[in-house]
Amino acid sequence: MNLREPLRYRLAKPLLFSRRLLKGIDRVSADTAFRVLLFHDLPDNQLAAFESLIQHVMAAHEIVRPEETESILAGSPASRRGRMRILITFDDGFRSQARMAERVLDRCDIKAIFFLCPGLMNMPVPRQDEAVARYVFDGRIGRALPSEMNLMSWSEAESLLAAGHTIGSHTSLHRRLSDLGPQELEAEIVDSGGLLEQRLGKPVRWFAYPFGNIESVNEASYEVIRKRYSFCCSGLRGFNADDTHSLALLRDCLDPLGPLEYQDFVLLGGLDLLYRSRARKLQDMARQAEQKRDEGWMPS
Repeated sequence: MNLREPLRYRLAKPLLFSRRLLKGIDRVSADTAFRVLLFHDLPDNQLAAFESLIQHVMAAHEIVRPEETESILAGSPASRRGRMRILITFDDGFRSQARMAERVLDRCDIKAIFFLCPGLMNMPVPRQDEAVARYVFDGRIGRALPSEMNLMSWSEAESLLAAGHTIGSHTSLHRRLSDLGPQELEAEIVDSGGLLEQRLGKPVRWFAYPFGNIESVNEASYEVIRKRYSFCCSGLRGFNADDTHSLALLRDCLDPLGPLEYQDFVLLGGLDLLYRSRARKLQDMARQAEQKRDEGWMPS
C-alpha cells in the first residue's frame, strides 16, 4: 500500500466490494440509465493511464456517442444487455485533449463532446496563460502554465469535428455564472454558442457551465441557458435516467491516474448519495426555467 496515495484510493478495494454488495438494491435500470464522464487536461505522461482507463470502461460498459445520448434523452433508449452506457466529455478545451483524442479515442472509434471557451481561444496566445489562470483555475495558480495546459487552436477544434466529435460551449471566458448580471450572462452563454457556430460551421446544442458545482449556477443562469441550448452538463456526480432533465445532466469526474478499483466504485454509483440533494436542486432549477418559458414569462 502506498501511504502517499489519497485515502480514497487506498480504500478502493473494500469500497468497491461493499458497493457491489449493495448494487442489487439500486433502482437504476440499464434500459434508461447512463453516466457522463468528465475529463480536463490530460498531459502526455497520462496517456497510458488514460488509454488503460478507456479500455477498462469499454470492457465493462457501453460507451455511447453524443447522438445516442440525445436519443436516450428524447425517450427512445434501447437495451444494452444490462451494461451501463457511458458518454465521454472534456471541459476547458486544452490542447492535450485534442492530442488524446487522436491517440486514444479515434483509434477506439469513440466520439466525445469537447466543451470549449471561444472567448479564451480568440485571445492572442501570449494572453491566454493569464486568462486561463484567472478564469479556468479561478486565480488559484500562477500565470506560467505548463505547456499541456495551452488551449487548443481553432484548427484543432475543426479537426475534432472532422473526426466525428461534438463541440459544445463552456461559456466564452469560463466565468462563474452565479456571479454575473443579465448582460454578462447573455455574453457568456448565448454569444459563446453563436461564436462557436460561426467559426466551426456546425450547430452547437450542448453546454456545460464552468466549475460544475451547484454554487456556480442559479435560476437566472438557467433562464438564459434554456433559451439557447438543448443539453446542459453539470459537474455533479450521479447517473442520468429517463426522468433526468436534459439541461441538468450529471457527470462523474475521473482521474486517469487513480486505481481502477476506485474508478469502478465511482461508476457503480458509490459517490452518488453524496450529491443527491444537490442534483435534485439542479433539476428544480432546470424545470423552473422551462416552466417560465412555457408560461410565457421569458422570451424564446
